[in-house]
Amino acid sequence: MKDTVKTAPKTVFPQDLPDILSHFPRVKILSLDCFDTLLWRNCAAPIDVFYDLQHAPPFHSRGFNATLRIKAESTARSLMRTRAGLHEVRLPNIYRAAFPDLSDAEVAELADAEVATEARACYGFPATVELIRAAHRRGLKIVIVSDTYFSQNELRRLLSAALPGDVSAAIDAVFCSSEFGKAKAAGLFRTVLDRLHARSEDMLHVGDHEVADLAAATRHGIHAVRLAHHADSARQAVRLEAAATTLLYPAARQARSLPNVYRGAIAQRQVSDASEFLGSIGVGPLLHAFAGFIKHRAEALQAAGRTPKLLFLMRDGYLPMLAFQALLGDDHPLLANVHAVEISRFAAYAASFRTEADIDSYLARMAGPAIHALAKQLLLPDGAAQKLVARARAAKDPFEEFSRLVHRPDTIAAILDGSRAYRSRLRRYLERTVGLSQGDTLMFVDLGYSGTAQTCLEPIFRKEWEVEVQGCYLLLSRTPGWEASRVGLIAPDLVDDQAIGSLVAYIAALEQICTADHGSVIDYTEDGTPVRKPPDVSPEQYERVKPVQAACRQFSADAEAFFRATGTVPTIEDARINAVGLLGRLLFFPTREEIDTLRGFSLDVNLNTDATIALFHTEQAKQRLRRLGLAYTLVDDRMNHPMELRAHGLDLVTLVLTQHRFGWDIALDDLSHQRISLPIMLAKDGAVSPATVEARPTQDGYFAAEIPVGAGEFQFAVKFGQLYSWLQLDSVTLLPIGDMYRKRNVFDRSRAPEIDLNADLVLDKVEAFDDGLLHCMAESAFVFVPARGRCLSPGHHVCRVVFRPLAHRALT
Repeated sequence: MKDTVKTAPKTVFPQDLPDILSHFPRVKILSLDCFDTLLWRNCAAPIDVFYDLQHAPPFHSRGFNATLRIKAESTARSLMRTRAGLHEVRLPNIYRAAFPDLSDAEVAELADAEVATEARACYGFPATVELIRAAHRRGLKIVIVSDTYFSQNELRRLLSAALPGDVSAAIDAVFCSSEFGKAKAAGLFRTVLDRLHARSEDMLHVGDHEVADLAAATRHGIHAVRLAHHADSARQAVRLEAAATTLLYPAARQARSLPNVYRGAIAQRQVSDASEFLGSIGVGPLLHAFAGFIKHRAEALQAAGRTPKLLFLMRDGYLPMLAFQALLGDDHPLLANVHAVEISRFAAYAASFRTEADIDSYLARMAGPAIHALAKQLLLPDGAAQKLVARARAAKDPFEEFSRLVHRPDTIAAILDGSRAYRSRLRRYLERTVGLSQGDTLMFVDLGYSGTAQTCLEPIFRKEWEVEVQGCYLLLSRTPGWEASRVGLIAPDLVDDQAIGSLVAYIAALEQICTADHGSVIDYTEDGTPVRKPPDVSPEQYERVKPVQAACRQFSADAEAFFRATGTVPTIEDARINAVGLLGRLLFFPTREEIDTLRGFSLDVNLNTDATIALFHTEQAKQRLRRLGLAYTLVDDRMNHPMELRAHGLDLVTLVLTQHRFGWDIALDDLSHQRISLPIMLAKDGAVSPATVEARPTQDGYFAAEIPVGAGEFQFAVKFGQLYSWLQLDSVTLLPIGDMYRKRNVFDRSRAPEIDLNADLVLDKVEAFDDGLLHCMAESAFVFVPARGRCLSPGHHVCRVVFRPLAHRALT
């Protein structure tokens, strides 16, 4: 039989491991790398173990923290090279590099603590475990070859602690670089072959390192296969998740390790397309963590003598419900108490007006230009609402006038009567949907963030219906007294308020993934049937979400199976910290696949209006970056600027994250010191005078100059020829000076449109080409901007001129 080794793969993924022996029918020995091949850790990197190790008594008592442990290893290796010309060290060398006077007993105590800490972090990777079992069934000798500072006995102890008994017993020999003074790449494989009295062609080595495993083994004639943990995008997501965690949860890699409990579960996923990537890698681990947290909370309430009814609030509670059901499996007793309940923010507010003070609280919270939406929320009849809104809009301050009109006694009475009737319909809905009865404990489950539905309804449920409400949220902001009846996977007891605020700012992306494919409830019939408004987003968007949700649900089931197979259930603390990084990575550092899947999505405002907002718009963002730089994020009303910025560089997204995270007070002038002094000529009433204006850098080499033109009485020319022979003119727009950096609001009808003046420009000694390319043929060349008479609103205006220098005149 001819050996098929020549056609065997050199790189495999975890799902390929159990069958890899079929490519090597003649091998007699299976050699495995240890760490990240057989043993995986539940943290982001090997050094994370040291941040937990520093709390072990022998380390803590000496102040031997993670930083010193890392430095001690580096020092020990330098000393070993200096003294013996070797590169490998053992634990005693490391400890005595930091504390030279340690006794043998003290070294042993430190080593025992380190092995024990590693054992808590490690688990046997299921695919490799099955490979060992397959090799054992074939009668192969199984050996471990590891570059490590552990001794053979120490590594044996670690393997025994982390692996199933039959797998640990199947390992015939362990070879550690520390005991032979040389690493795999420095000749350890030759020693292994000699000790085993084996020929190189009789051995297959599997490991995850390109050089230490694949190249080193191949150099000795050993069959070798490299284990790739993840495909490129998944590897990037895992890496950036760690970055997001350290930014949002600073205790990681200071007071404790940086957990990554889903790295192994992600590695076992085969992802076929972008939608499955978003569902499995993007939101799957996050929703599994939330599902585990919900289960933990429900069991805690049961232990306290209460049997909660789990109300997943539609629409955003839809995917969390699917993930929770998948985590529980088919026969868990909690499934009987799971209910999909339609209580929207609109419904909760509508039911909450019991007194005039409730109305005042609502108006104070929702103050703004959307008075037509406020009138609907206050349940005013259509005719009365239209008259009230029309009168308010005719006033100097529409919201102030709206509030005054609402406080008329007849209007207050109408609102309170309408809300009382609404509460009765809501109660009938809950009675028929969840069997609501006196003495119940309801657990509201939702994405979050301030828990508006719970805030509005909890007093009613408790005082009028004698029903207790507990909230369980994925992301929970701090509100007064939140600790009494709310918990959150990511909440103020875990991270600070600014970290939570950073996530809340861009949470709309997750909302669109989690939502159910129907409109939001706005009322209930007299018999308790939900009345929904038609969905404002397109049916096509819902169809694109469904495969993402299916992949997420499957990941939740698969992750639970993975943890059962490894015998490791993530602690609630680790899962919560991991969730911070998972959500931060998704919102601020999305992959190309995730952005492509969500491209073109919009969201409805969900106040019983038909208003929608784009989730992000990549091409518009590119244009706005050129014109405003990062200031565009302050102006444009879209819901996920990081997804727009991701294509323009990690640095821009990281700046946005850190600005939110740490509350940086960053002004336009702080972004760059670079300026261009741009010569212009101002003209008014026949008089012409020279002047200069500053142009600030924006993006992609573009600069923006903002030139005041009064109320339209000024015109000007930009003397580009003095500075450049070639440039690219992006745009010349006219806008009110007060709108330069004012936030766009979907309800704001007062904002004047920007006026595009590009078609009206007069070019003198300037040759124009496509895409705004301009050739200034002489030093006196200029572009004249006729702004007079173009203003569409009163008050002072500016012209924003955006250009990119290509060739300076002095250089031609």
